[in-house]
Amino acid sequence: MIIYGTDYTPGEHTPYDVSLDRMVALSGSASFLGRQQLVATAAAPPNRLKTLRFEGTELPEVGAPVLVDGVEVGRLSSRVISPRFGAIGLAMLETDASADGTIVEVPLGAGTVRATVDVLGIKDPNKLRPRS
Repeated sequence: MIIYGTDYTPGEHTPYDVSLDRMVALSGSASFLGRQQLVATAAAPPNRLKTLRFEGTELPEVGAPVLVDGVEVGRLSSRVISPRFGAIGLAMLETDASADGTIVEVPLGAGTVRATVDVLGIKDPNKLRPRS
C-alpha cells in the first residue's frame, strides 16, 4: 500500500515516480494542465517506487539512504515486518537502480543491511488471485 504523505507527496512526486503509470491516460486528445510535463516525464521517469526485501529481520530507519556500490540512489520511505514476506520496505529509487533483482544496501546501526529490489505490489503483481 502506498501511504499518502509518506511514500507519495502531492506536488513533489508524479504518478510515474510511484509506479502508477497504468493510471495515467496520455494517449487521448484531452487537454489538461501539466499534460506536456507528464508526457515528458513518461518518456523517461526519473524515479520509481519499489519494494525492498531486506535480508534478516532488522529494519533500517525510515528516510535512510538506499545505496548501490556506496552511492545513494534513493530513500527508504516506509518499512514493516510482514508475516508473509518478512522484512520489507518501500523506497523511491532512481530509475537506473530500480530494476527487479538489483541488490542495494541500507544503513542499519554501524553497518548496512542488504536488500533486493522487487515489484511494487509483491502480494499479487500479476493480479491472478481471485477476489470475491
